[in-house]
Amino acid sequence: MQVRLFAIWAAVWMVLAGVCAIIDYTSTLHCGIHMPHPWLSEL
Repeated sequence: MQVRLFAIWAAVWMVLAGVCAIIDYTSTLHCGIHMPHPWLSEL
């Protein structure tokens, strides 16, 4: 259960980070989204 939750959260974070990077490259706007890493605090 924990592993599945981690995988889903990691995938969502990577997708959002990718979208953010695309926005940065294709516009003058800078994406201010900095997603937290909840799994790091659990290690």
